[in-house]
Amino acid sequence: MKTAAVAQFRQLSRPLRRIARDIGITGIAGCALMTAGLMTMLYLEFGTAPASTAPNSATSHVAAATPDSPLTPAKDVNAAVLRLFAAAEEHQLALLEGDYRLVASSDARYRTYTISLPLKGNYPSIRAFLAQCLRNDPRLSLDALEFRRDQIADENLQVRVKLSMFVGTP
Repeated sequence: MKTAAVAQFRQLSRPLRRIARDIGITGIAGCALMTAGLMTMLYLEFGTAPASTAPNSATSHVAAATPDSPLTPAKDVNAAVLRLFAAAEEHQLALLEGDYRLVASSDARYRTYTISLPLKGNYPSIRAFLAQCLRNDPRLSLDALEFRRDQIADENLQVRVKLSMFVGTP
């Protein structure tokens, strides 16, 4: 009985050893990373809920406005933008007219609120402003920074900051 189990194990392990030999250590590491990524994605998508409970439209985990949710509740968007303006004023930055857009996702589970702010000020103030904004609102993402200086001797920079906020559906 024991020798039959060993023979069966050897028969099953031959193809695995051949695959491991063909793809090498780099391929094995890549497969392990892909598996870990897939497991993480599944955990983040479904959490610790049993697989038999499917979310319905009233209790969807995407539309829920929990403190741990990656989505900003729709009612809090204006307050978040006002905090950006207050932080710019606190760091003595000139905040000119901004551009704001709310775009629905293709599956309508969330919306993206993009904010483009032209700022004028010195580099330490701009850096402190961005650090404060991202620290105070973890749901805010920094998408792009464009720096411009008219002359090399100018202390003040003209900066365009592009931010995104993912907003839950109302």
